[in-house]
This record gives sequence, structure tokens and C-alpha cells, in this order.
Amino acid sequence: MKISILRSSIFLALACGPLLSESKSPSVISSSATPAVAWSAGVVRINGADHSGSGNVLPGARLETMRSAGQLYLADGTRMRLSAATSLNVGSDGIRLEQGSARIDSVSAAGSRLSISAGEFNIKASGGLVQRPNSRELIVTAASTATEVRKSNGTLIAMVRPGQTLAFAAAANRASGEETRITGKVTSEKGHYYLTDEVTCQKTELQGGSPEVHLGARVQAIGQLGNASGDDRKLLMVKEFTTPNTAATTTCSAAGIPVAVATGAAAGTAAATGTAAAAATGAAAAGTAAAATGISTAMIAGITVASVAGIAASVAVIAQEESKTISQ
Repeated sequence: MKISILRSSIFLALACGPLLSESKSPSVISSSATPAVAWSAGVVRINGADHSGSGNVLPGARLETMRSAGQLYLADGTRMRLSAATSLNVGSDGIRLEQGSARIDSVSAAGSRLSISAGEFNIKASGGLVQRPNSRELIVTAASTATEVRKSNGTLIAMVRPGQTLAFAAAANRASGEETRITGKVTSEKGHYYLTDEVTCQKTELQGGSPEVHLGARVQAIGQLGNASGDDRKLLMVKEFTTPNTAATTTCSAAGIPVAVATGAAAGTAAATGTAAAAATGAAAAGTAAAATGISTAMIAGITVASVAGIAASVAVIAQEESKTISQ
């Protein structure tokens, strides 16, 4: 009798063991495989398949908005708005923007900034608008916090300050791709010499080239940018100083934002506010003024950077498109 009971117990344990194991450890979707959700009033295309209204976007998938604007809700709670004709890839470490416009409405509390790659550029932002009109160009507008723009190799190109819009274009000539040309007045602090660029409003320490000779003068410094990663203190190894061939069309505000130098009523309005909206309002006049005096640009490690005053006409087109395609 005892042997019979023992055998029955062993049989029940063996038979029920897998069932108990499965009930205690239910299958779950790992956080890395949790899908994002795309929504549009029209059609969104996910990995080549059309979805009407909404669809799940797994990590690594390609998302395209078609004729209508859309929204993207990432698994961590980040929310983005996408204009029509925008294509991107959703990765586990961020977004890769292929073309179009993406506005970051909010990011998760855990991750204070969203990582967006776009060709040669890497962007980290907690808000604002990122536009990629083509494979070589990028336009970034920062919202309430600064947006960081780097080259893919880690070189810091610019910190786009709140309310500021900067345009970036990769150099077509790869041979001189790492050259840096920045324009501003040479200043001195505690035995070190600096130049604050008129376009990005970033301070760069100058080494070599006898900067003391140009103290207080407006010059263009040409050289190689140092400290590509780690320490983000800008350091330019100067090859030569030259006299700028154009007058200044932008200046840095107290908040460190490039604004247009007043050359007329409309340009003065844009300069007073220093925002993309104001530049769009006086786009035609500001664009004419920029053409007459020379557009303010900087060449930083092979990337041409232009301020709002320099791309006023482009900003106007972007603002008009956003009002049509992205719901406010």
C-alpha cells in the first residue's frame, strides 16, 4: 500500500511539474521588444505594409507617413509628431531620421533626452523640431531646453539654445571636410584667448596663430577643432587668421542666441525676438538683407552652420508646412 501511494505521488509530481512551472513563469514581452505605436488620420506604412489609422512599430522597423501627418508613441512614453512624407527607423537606442520633419512633444522621465541620428549628425533633444530636407542637410529648432548636435564621430558642432534655429549642411568636398572656420571678436581671459562665433554663439579657445595680435578685432579663425569627444571645451588649433569678407549679419543676444543685425524694419523685428516664428514673419525682407550683406555662416569640422537670419526664407517654408501637416 505504501509503495503504491509513493508511486502515485511521483507520477503526479512528474505530470504536473511542467504545468506548475509554466503557471509560475508566464511568457512576457521583453522591454526591448515592446513596440511603439504609430497613428495617423490617413495611412502609415510600416516595413512596407500600409496601415489605416494606427499600427505597432517594433524596434528596428521602418515607419513612413504618407499624405497625412502622424504621431509616434515610443514604448518609454516619448511622444513625437511627424509631418507628412516623413520616414524614420525606430531603434532600441533612438530614432534614425531618413527624411521629413519630427517634433518632440515630450520625453520619458527616465530618459531626459531623445537620441536622433540623421546621416552625419547625431542630435540629443528633450523637445523641439528636427527637419531633414535631404541627405546632407539638417535644420534644428530647440524648445525650452538646449539641443545638442554632434557629428557621428562625436565632435560637438553646436548647442542649439531654447528658441534658436540653426541649419547644418555636410561639406560636399570631403578633402577639406574637417576644416573649421569661425568668425567673431577675439577676447582674452586669464592669459587665454577666445573667439565667440557669431553664428553658434559658442566660445572657442584659440591656440596658435598669435591671437594676441588680433585682440578686440573681428576676424575669421581657420584651423582644426580639438576635443572631439569627452571634454566639450572648444579648442581651435589655428592655422591662420583672415579678415572676414562680409559684414556681420548676426550677433549674439544676452541669452546666447544669434539674432539678425538690424538692416531694416522687418529684419529688426526678427532680431528683437530671435525666434523662428519672427524670422518667418519677416522672411522676405530678412532674406533680402542677408543676400545684400552676405549670409552669416560657420564651417565647423566640415559642417556649414547657418543661423535663423541666414536661412529666413527656409524657415518660412518650414513654418508654413508644419501648420498644414502637424496639428497644433
